[in-house]
Amino acid sequence: MHNHEIILPSVMATNLTCVVFSGVKARELLQGLVTADLRKLDQQRLQPSLICQHQGRVFALGYFILRAPDILWFLTPQAHADKIQQLLAPHCQLARVTMHTQRVDCRVHASEKADNDPEASRQTVDTDMTFTLDASYHLHVVLDAAPQAQVEEIESWQLWHMHAQIPILTDTSLLKFTPNQLSLVPSDWVSLQKGCYCGQEIVARTHHLGKAKRVLGLYQLDSDDTQIECGATLTERSSGQRLQILARATTTQGHLIQTVGAPLHTDQGPLHMQLSCDSSVIDVAISPCIPVAQAVSVGC
Repeated sequence: MHNHEIILPSVMATNLTCVVFSGVKARELLQGLVTADLRKLDQQRLQPSLICQHQGRVFALGYFILRAPDILWFLTPQAHADKIQQLLAPHCQLARVTMHTQRVDCRVHASEKADNDPEASRQTVDTDMTFTLDASYHLHVVLDAAPQAQVEEIESWQLWHMHAQIPILTDTSLLKFTPNQLSLVPSDWVSLQKGCYCGQEIVARTHHLGKAKRVLGLYQLDSDDTQIECGATLTERSSGQRLQILARATTTQGHLIQTVGAPLHTDQGPLHMQLSCDSSVIDVAISPCIPVAQAVSVGC
């Protein structure tokens, strides 16, 4: 396993949109549905969370913001927002909680002070908010602004996810994996102490029994010519173990793929895989890697 340098710009566009939950019972309802503990959520920070169905399979990943005692925002990709509106509508109706999407523009800014500046997470005005995302970056949220990001502009945001070991779930990956299989248990995304939520029994049992047979992985393609689509499957020739590809991104050192599957590690060179593509099979070599990120001041 080797290090793979990732150059991240100082400003990154994102693909996040906003789902708004409002009502006296909004937080109580969501507390019983999502993987994070929302009881300690305040207006000064983001709370990462997943939303699962009853079998523990993830259909949304994003960040909660408390806008008011009875109003919560969930920043999430559009495909996830669509699933939320489809699957949570009956719950909201029963709890008399309203749910709708809100137009926002979310961008990530590098900051050396993000980890220790008490002003790092703040709400400047009602329509302009900044929150600490991690030790090196802030998330800047502008309300009622049309998102400016194009599909080709969010690759740096995907690289940040790869570096942070956060799964990139497209519409083809939703409702297929549990938090355990995405290597998010335990983490800030999943609380093991909060009590019941949708899918909690599956998640807790898998964690305590240690039976997650699939994990999140990151590999470098040893060829720049191979075209791999999200959702494709790679099969190791020697063992038959499979990896499903979540995302692909390009760096100055080559192509990275984020996968879910059996942990495949080797100190003896690349792993030899087979990619099933339409009616043909393509030989592909990949190498496990550890991403090392560096922020640089380039435009976004």
